[in-house]
Amino acid sequence: FDPAIAPVRQSNLCLEIALPTKPLNDVNDENGEIALCTLSAFNLGAINSLDELEELAILAVRALDALLDYQDYPIPAAK
Repeated sequence: FDPAIAPVRQSNLCLEIALPTKPLNDVNDENGEIALCTLSAFNLGAINSLDELEELAILAVRALDALLDYQDYPIPAAK
């Protein structure tokens, strides 16, 4: 990264633009794929040790995984 050549003007936490997708033939096409983004965050200022960070990271991954199983998807290709 060289800020003189290519400065970052904005940041996007969602990486769905880089995730694999497949075109849809229609809104009910189950063979298509739509990338979705599910975010979480840490307040690093409130974490006192790497052990605490690891514990919170494991909890966050488990919570997000459970959310993906629980949530409704807008169309079949998003699931």
